[in-house]
Amino acid sequence: MVKPTTSVAIAIVTLLQAGLLAAEKSVTITPSTKGDSNSSWGGGFTTWNAENVRLADVLPKLYPDTVWPAADISALPDGRFDIKIVGYSTREPAAFEALAAEIKKQFSTDVSVIEEERDGYALSLPNADKLTKADSEEGYSMMTTLKGWSIKAATLKEIANWLQKELDAPVETKDAAEARYSFELEVSPFKPEDLPAAIEKLGFVVAKGKSKVKVLKVVKAAGSGPQD
Repeated sequence: MVKPTTSVAIAIVTLLQAGLLAAEKSVTITPSTKGDSNSSWGGGFTTWNAENVRLADVLPKLYPDTVWPAADISALPDGRFDIKIVGYSTREPAAFEALAAEIKKQFSTDVSVIEEERDGYALSLPNADKLTKADSEEGYSMMTTLKGWSIKAATLKEIANWLQKELDAPVETKDAAEARYSFELEVSPFKPEDLPAAIEKLGFVVAKGKSKVKVLKVVKAAGSGPQD
């Protein structure tokens, strides 16, 4: 038996990752028949499947960067769908653009991503000496506890991303330092509006401000009739 050379093996892996051995490109959106059961989505390099999902939930997750829902998404159909995307890299905007094109074709609705200024926060750490500095090789983790959160080996950027999810608002930091910090945060009972004050006790500063963020834009296509 002839063993493949290292260069041949690498070439095969590269072809698979590039999607050159994948099926022809396609996007399908069909009404789901699963009622109110749980939704799911996932995929690999060039295939992405979603079952029993709302388009308003899936679109922001498929875009490769953080994108916020539009203020008005009423032009999107409100039902649940099964979606299959084949032949597009889900790590690039191409998959999102292909799905947007199919939405326009089926539902006469334009979906795009624009930049918009929104209320948000700026995170900084002027008092880093109050925190425990983690080993640079320790892996980042975030766990909920009975009283709040236990955060290990997080950079300021990772802390900003975590805050962004909890506050459901943009959180920016201009500090690109790779220093990592570990801390326990107590916020019980949890209210999102209490989180900035709680984390400031640890030495952070969470200032309100305006941020330019990517936002979904959803509009009914010009000249289309009422939605079914």
